Amino acid sequence: MLGWVTACLAVVPLCLAAYAAEMHHLPWLAPSAQDRLVIWKATSDLIPDAPLLGVGIHSGRPLTRAEVEPRIAPGTPFALSIGWHSHNAFLQVWFETGAVGAGLLLCFGLLVLRSIGLQDRYVRPALFATFASCTMIAATGFSAFAPWLTASFAISALFAGLASADARSGS
Repeated sequence: MLGWVTACLAVVPLCLAAYAAEMHHLPWLAPSAQDRLVIWKATSDLIPDAPLLGVGIHSGRPLTRAEVEPRIAPGTPFALSIGWHSHNAFLQVWFETGAVGAGLLLCFGLLVLRSIGLQDRYVRPALFATFASCTMIAATGFSAFAPWLTASFAISALFAGLASADARSGS
């Protein structure tokens, strides 16, 4: 639960701290990860402009297209731009839906974790592992609101429910 709360509430300062620590210059970090750190910095910088309700879902593309000449992050080939999406669901929720969306995401995740905690003890490890896996994919993956990503989480929840029902039935 602490990890979920941290991801939901501290994502912006964590992204800014990673950039300030120049993690995007680490030579052993894959270029796509370096680029994500730059994108996270650019996105984090814009959150104070619309902190309560965000800028709107799927706003990254039109905002990026409107950039006349994107700045380049010093010492990198990467644009210091929000890009089409932030590659971090927690950050994207803050940017696109603001504190209201982040609060809803926080509550939803805590309800899911509470529900997992109430399941049969034989099923809980698999359910917590599934939740953690989905969280890590969301934290570093594609767009938070991509239909295929949302569907994959729904399928994970469906299979988790089936596993829980199977464990309760004693099969």
